[in-house]
Amino acid sequence: MKNNKLLFFIVDKAIYKIDDENIQIGTFKGINRLELTAADIIFIEETHFNEVVDKLPERHAVLRSKNWTGSEQEQASEHAFRHNFYQKTHRFFYKEKGREFSDSFEITGQINRYFSEKNWAEEVAWRIDREHQLRLKEKNKTKEKLTTAIEEFIPKSLEREKVEDAFNSVAVMAFSSILESLVQGIKGRTVKKESTITEGFNPADIGKRKTTLVYQHRMHPDISRFPRKQFYNEKALLDLAVPSITDSRQWGYNYYQNRCVWVDVNGEMVRNYNEEEVKVLIEHLKRFIEYAKKTEQPEKKDWSVACLAFYRGQETKIRERLQSLTSNENGISNFTVKDGAYKINIKLHTVDKFQGHEADIVFLSMVQTSRVGFMDNPNRLNVAITRAKFQLVIIGCHKYFLEQYQSDDLQNLAKNTHKIERYK
Repeated sequence: MKNNKLLFFIVDKAIYKIDDENIQIGTFKGINRLELTAADIIFIEETHFNEVVDKLPERHAVLRSKNWTGSEQEQASEHAFRHNFYQKTHRFFYKEKGREFSDSFEITGQINRYFSEKNWAEEVAWRIDREHQLRLKEKNKTKEKLTTAIEEFIPKSLEREKVEDAFNSVAVMAFSSILESLVQGIKGRTVKKESTITEGFNPADIGKRKTTLVYQHRMHPDISRFPRKQFYNEKALLDLAVPSITDSRQWGYNYYQNRCVWVDVNGEMVRNYNEEEVKVLIEHLKRFIEYAKKTEQPEKKDWSVACLAFYRGQETKIRERLQSLTSNENGISNFTVKDGAYKINIKLHTVDKFQGHEADIVFLSMVQTSRVGFMDNPNRLNVAITRAKFQLVIIGCHKYFLEQYQSDDLQNLAKNTHKIERYK
């Protein structure tokens, strides 16, 4: 990738030249303010920072320096104050995870925290993980950006092919599903050595070992309709006809006009939670509890309710409300309502934790209002919307997911789900 930024390195002695018009080298004693003004990024050794700080242009912020912004004991440098004044007259902003920073001290502080808390291995690893989650998505912009970013993390001083082989080996060992690999081979990053794990069984052998489960026995047809079309191309997750899944999923809770609804909530995500969605979820949960306490479950079992969220922060906020609602201050994931004629069991989990489980009614909090994040993982979304037997209630900002362009799956979910207002 071509570098369009002018980089300036300040060193003790300029003992060699670099054949690149975008890279310049100067010495601590020989540099002047004018030539530094033309640079986009300036690199300085920490030990020589105090010698050159007064020569730095005021439009440049200084990162990874304890001396520049000062501390509780020491005042910030004169250059830091000049830069802060420059920033106020030449406005610029820094955005991170939906938060916007405008003060130059806040901006440098936020970026410095990033440098101190992150490391190269972690930054590469989570990108490979996210890239793997999107392996089955074709022509996905997010996946393409992740692949490009991973390539940019490879140091120029190392042999590129060897580093890529190491990345691929980690991806194959850490992220691949053995069952998926045996059926269709490893999609995405692969190693050069071919095996049944990397390539999958040949068609003749897999036909003797594989059976596709075509029919679903869990969901009311209103709930199964979207995932069947979006994720299975109408070839699986078909509704059981005999005995009829429609007949076995009849009940008397008619508060919603459809068994799969989207409650539109104009909340705001702060960090990893959305307070407004928590309030709405509890409101709808209370209404169902009042019905279930005096109504027998259609299968003559205890009622089961699942409160799901994509983020642990939201899970924590919902937990606090459930502890109060059920008078169980020590409850973590399991809550019970027993003051009616019929018992109600309430489960609280993140979507990933609830994989393989089911509930009569599922309340799913979407949380996000500013970015899709890891929610664009097809497998994760598929799990989230296929846990409910009788009723699925999605709670979130319908307009955001309808208009965002990062995930076709999420956009289509908003398009094809019956929207209702917060209150009917």
